[in-house]
Amino acid sequence: MRMILGLIVIASLVLAQGPGKKRILVVGQSKGWQHDSTSEGMATIWKLGKETGLWDTYIRTDTQLVTKKKLGANGKNLDYFDAVFFYLNYAHRAIRPA
Repeated sequence: MRMILGLIVIASLVLAQGPGKKRILVVGQSKGWQHDSTSEGMATIWKLGKETGLWDTYIRTDTQLVTKKKLGANGKNLDYFDAVFFYLNYAHRAIRPA
């Protein structure tokens, strides 16, 4: 369900910005339990962009590009991208009273 909502948001952002191929940054991260859905979700965004030709996908598993700072000669910060898609999975641990 979250994936469908994310895809709807990306599609609306891409279409709202007018003509031309867009650049989408996909940041995926898992903490705790390693979910296959994280990789599959990121790959789905890439595949949809490739098949439709609407956007180029930049897949990252770190957060280096999630900044407005200049990143050097070949670095791309948030200003370079038209949209950012976060696919995060964190294992929740129950907090038990001592």
